[in-house]
Amino acid sequence: MKVECVHCGASGQIDESKIPPGVTSIKCPRCKENFPIPVIEASDDVPAREEVAREEPSPLAAAIPPVRTAPAPSAPAEEMTNCTVCASLYPKGEMARFGTSWVCAACKPTYVQMLTQGTPRPGEMRYAGFGIRFGAKFLDGLILGLISFLVSFVTGLVVPESPEAALVAGVIAFILQTVIYAVYNGYFLSRNQATPGKMACGLKVVSPSGDRISFARGTGRYFAELLSSVTMGIGYLMVLFDSERRSLHDRVCATRVVYK
Repeated sequence: MKVECVHCGASGQIDESKIPPGVTSIKCPRCKENFPIPVIEASDDVPAREEVAREEPSPLAAAIPPVRTAPAPSAPAEEMTNCTVCASLYPKGEMARFGTSWVCAACKPTYVQMLTQGTPRPGEMRYAGFGIRFGAKFLDGLILGLISFLVSFVTGLVVPESPEAALVAGVIAFILQTVIYAVYNGYFLSRNQATPGKMACGLKVVSPSGDRISFARGTGRYFAELLSSVTMGIGYLMVLFDSERRSLHDRVCATRVVYK
């Protein structure tokens, strides 16, 4: 079929079989303007189209927009997650959701019973209150007090008796006690997640996600606890008003004290 641009007069041949049904205009490659072409109706007469004279391709043939069929969207893979109770992996569509917890069908009755009875659920952290933490702190204080006494006693024995020597002995004893207290907290909190006093009370110190903290954070927590002391104990009393029972040093070091 011969077509001619009504704007600039460019002409050429276009194969009718390549014109999609319903296309009424094309863009001229010379002047870039659209001009009408005869409407081609959909027809099953394929042989008739094949009989169209075949001539050299014209630049106008490139202006026919190709017909593209969009691929059918594939169904997304169903998301998987672990059951809070048994830790097995299931599709979320086969599980029940309770807040942030996902429970499989087999564990659902057990989990619902836990909710009804108010018992601790798997993966749930139970934050320790002021009273139990005070008891753990008291026990650690007894242990560290004994260590402090021994350090002062040994330092006093090796230093001659004089005012200057006594001052030096006091400074040395203070430095040794500070180092021992910091290492005491860092070692036990990173190794056992609890100091001896907290272990006796069934407590542990964890990160916000419930993981074990490092030696550096455990040591830093001791120095951060000094802030709770120098604020006239207000840093400790913050436990009474915080939803996660955090003291000032817990906030500084991003830790939580929870029941084992």
